[in-house]
Amino acid sequence: MICPKCRHEKWTEDVCPNCGLDQKKALLEMAEFTRRLSRFAEASKLYDQFLQLVPGDLEAQKGKATCLYLEGLKDLDENKFQKADEAIIRALEKDWAWEKGHFSRVDLYFHFSKIETLKKEYEGIATRDENKKNICERILRIIQLTKKFHETPLVVQTEISGRYQEFGSFLKKYWIMIIGIPFLLGMIWGLAEMSRSVDENKKTMIVFMSFTLGLGLLMLFVANIVTLRKKSKQKTEKIDDNAKTN
Repeated sequence: MICPKCRHEKWTEDVCPNCGLDQKKALLEMAEFTRRLSRFAEASKLYDQFLQLVPGDLEAQKGKATCLYLEGLKDLDENKFQKADEAIIRALEKDWAWEKGHFSRVDLYFHFSKIETLKKEYEGIATRDENKKNICERILRIIQLTKKFHETPLVVQTEISGRYQEFGSFLKKYWIMIIGIPFLLGMIWGLAEMSRSVDENKKTMIVFMSFTLGLGLLMLFVANIVTLRKKSKQKTEKIDDNAKTN
């Protein structure tokens, strides 16, 4: 016999002479190992082999059900859906408080567009069985919340996109200053260069022009700031009015 874990081929005793595990432990460890590697189909078969030796092991049943569920999510195969759902139900029949099993069914039914069927099933169980009512009501709330999420998914703003939006908003608010300051400095520099080659009367005119340009841009800056403050104040007043109304 070949050891399920280390693949030692000369295994004639109850315990593998190479890895020191018996057949049950070797199967269980390999099942959990392949499950961690996301080889769910292989892991479910190993769990199944273990359950043939230990039919009543609940943890192995849960492990197999979880692997079948994860394998079923890979594609919309109806056969895989049935196997996964049946395996989860068998585990839940022994442990109705197994939350992961309920959540897996919800996820599975959503992926296969059968959530309304599951909803009716839990509503029926809640009506018939008082002991299972609390958990059923909790799962029904989760189904409702999940439906809302699927219908109106949250818009997630990443850090990079958020920075781009903030930068765009800054440009929109202060574009006059951003463009005006370099323009003003350039004009002053150009006029200063021109003043070197002109007489005294023209120098006075150049100084006056520089002063006028600077004053005009300064007035634009002030007007821009005042406008932004008014908009901000109006927005704050609107929020306060809405809060008082509500």
